[in-house]
Amino acid sequence: MENINNDFNLENMNINSNDNNLSATLKQGIQFKKYQHKIVTNKQTEEIAFDLEKSDTSHVTGFNKLSDGPSNIIEGFEGQTSTPVDQMVQLGILQSQYNELVRQLNTEKQNLITGTNNYIDGISTTNPYLGKNITTKSDGKSYYITGEGVAKLYPSSTIYNEIIGKNNCPKTTEEIDSIPSYINTTNGTPMVVGQQCGKEGKNVFVKNVITDTGDTYIGCYNDSLESPAMTSVNNGSQDFTFQTCKQAAIDTGNLYFGLQNLNPTTKKSSCFVSNDYDKTTQYKKSTPDTIPCQPDSSDNYIYGGKSVNAIYKTPDATYLGLFPKNKESRPPAMKLLNSGTQTFTYNTCKLAAKNANMKYFGLENFNKKTNKSSCSVGNDISKILYNIDAGSTSYITGPIDKKKYGNNTNRTVYQVDSEKSYYNGCYNDNKTSPAMTPVGEGASTYSYYTCQEEAIKSGKKYFALQGGKNGTSKCFVSDDLTTAQKYGPYQACMDVNSDGGTYKYGANEINALYKMNSAGVPSNVGKMGYVDGNDTLMEYPSTMISPGTNYTKYDGYDIINKNLKTIKTISNTTFTACIDECNKSNEYYGFVFDNSTNPSNGNGTGYLMGPDILNPSLKVHNPNTNLYIRDLKMNGMDASCNRSIESIDSNQWKNYSKGANMTSQTKCSLTKAISGQNNKIMELQNKITQVGGEIIIILNNLKKQTDDVKSKIGINSDKIDSDLVMYNKTINDIQNYKNSEDNMNNIVKDTNLLVLYQNYNYMFWSILAISTMIISMKVMGK
Repeated sequence: MENINNDFNLENMNINSNDNNLSATLKQGIQFKKYQHKIVTNKQTEEIAFDLEKSDTSHVTGFNKLSDGPSNIIEGFEGQTSTPVDQMVQLGILQSQYNELVRQLNTEKQNLITGTNNYIDGISTTNPYLGKNITTKSDGKSYYITGEGVAKLYPSSTIYNEIIGKNNCPKTTEEIDSIPSYINTTNGTPMVVGQQCGKEGKNVFVKNVITDTGDTYIGCYNDSLESPAMTSVNNGSQDFTFQTCKQAAIDTGNLYFGLQNLNPTTKKSSCFVSNDYDKTTQYKKSTPDTIPCQPDSSDNYIYGGKSVNAIYKTPDATYLGLFPKNKESRPPAMKLLNSGTQTFTYNTCKLAAKNANMKYFGLENFNKKTNKSSCSVGNDISKILYNIDAGSTSYITGPIDKKKYGNNTNRTVYQVDSEKSYYNGCYNDNKTSPAMTPVGEGASTYSYYTCQEEAIKSGKKYFALQGGKNGTSKCFVSDDLTTAQKYGPYQACMDVNSDGGTYKYGANEINALYKMNSAGVPSNVGKMGYVDGNDTLMEYPSTMISPGTNYTKYDGYDIINKNLKTIKTISNTTFTACIDECNKSNEYYGFVFDNSTNPSNGNGTGYLMGPDILNPSLKVHNPNTNLYIRDLKMNGMDASCNRSIESIDSNQWKNYSKGANMTSQTKCSLTKAISGQNNKIMELQNKITQVGGEIIIILNNLKKQTDDVKSKIGINSDKIDSDLVMYNKTINDIQNYKNSEDNMNNIVKDTNLLVLYQNYNYMFWSILAISTMIISMKVMGK
């Protein structure tokens, strides 16, 4: 890479000031040096100086002890009575000071060029070590070379091994003989475990909570409705698919999420999130031993667990035929209940037979007004079946239950079915939308027998026991087995095809538990900052950030408690009108559009919000709303910091070392790197301006002398005039340079400068060399 030696010393240059190819300032510089030489070698001046050496110069007006700082000898000179000789001596002293300042300026100018050369070499794509680890063979030390060419030392091999390959830091190292001169080893702080690497010299914006959204299924875990192991999202509503629950975990900064209480019809469930593994798994994994349909030792009947039904088929009866009462044996084969009162239905008579442990029951003497009959029961099959007519149709069909009833001359006879074949299986249920009808207002007081009795009395074909044991269960009944089984056979966790894949969902009080690869920091989303060459992140304060006019849309999302966070509500409006209104003020960072409030005309309601809308943990799924968030932009920064913006996630932001907040005065990259030299150059310019002003005062005083005096001390009026023009122009040029903002910074805008360097190498160095030469010439009075 080409380096530039831009020393500019007129004393060592043999240049003809009449050369038309020279710039005007350069010609003036040459003339000034010749004039300086003339004064110094003037014989009369030497004699005057010799005479003054023999005198006590400390009493000469305006001739005080010199200092290294700017001269103030001639301050207010016009009002003093120094002789022309004194003034000539003072002029020589000031010119010596002027020469020393120019020498210092040349030195700082060269430092500036050297620093710029090294910086550009360091960040150029021709630097093979950018973003890599290197190890020097000479001393075995390892460094990370940032994207801005800064070397950051690994303090030890232990720290090196803990850092490499993590947080965007390189995995391997490259051995080199020694660190090149263009790599900055003075500004780099040592590497720290957990720090972030990359994005050096760039502005960053936290767009996402996390980048790695991978997940792992870790098992099926029991839960408790009374004391949940995890935190429910959106009050436990069954609105979540696998993907929306996972997104809820991401948005809230949680590592674990669980799908529970599946609704097989909608293929959606409740969503739970957590960061505490021990608490999340406190109720242990669901195993065959924990299947909720288990027999109770007190009666040996199977009872279902919480939100799980042990379903039974209600014992029915088989119709055997019609028995003519005039052929009744003596004693009667069946016992008439309640003295033969017409108070029984099919179901209550069947129940009476069961309660009396009778296998047969009969219905007779049907009352068409009350739709009830007399009931008889018995166990003697030989007598009951005596003279029975299975094919007779001389019975009465009940208008309500459609069962067969006998009249006053005959009896319909039924055989009660066996009980033990009635267990149907263990099925999931849903607390908020039960598959069967609860009995006794959901009281937990039922046993197998009492629930069966309720089913028989109500004529229901099926009954179920749930959430307890003998005497402590809930009772449910139904006529439709398909409906009773709609939530499927009990599985702690089941496979569901949704969101383009197959995922595990848990039953009620069962979490199908997943673990994210990482959890983020939602509060970091929306932050903006600048990463310097040393991997230090400096945040832009809110006063330097404002919303833009581009929007990110989140379909089917709302903001929790949006009414409390809304700045302005627009009713019966359109999406376009909301955009227009939102763009009118930087007070609004986005809005929620609810398209369900005016379905007749397609309009909706807009809720315009402030910066709260940026917090992803406030997002909540809502199929009736869409969320729109404005992009962000920075303002008020120094021109050197107006660089490209790259997106990072909340963890990357967290892992960067933090520096002071950005301000409008903060310099970035090259401008920051050369700011020291720039400041010194500015200081020297000020000093040169002051000394030049003092020289001008003396020249003006000498110009006022009579021709006789001028002749005696060898002063030429025309020469004084030309020198005055020269010095005044020097001071004006310096002032113009200062007023042109920051000339060097404008010339070497970091991003453009690097592009120019890479694509137009010769042009770049020409511009830089000319610009620095102009600075030198101007402050030297050329």
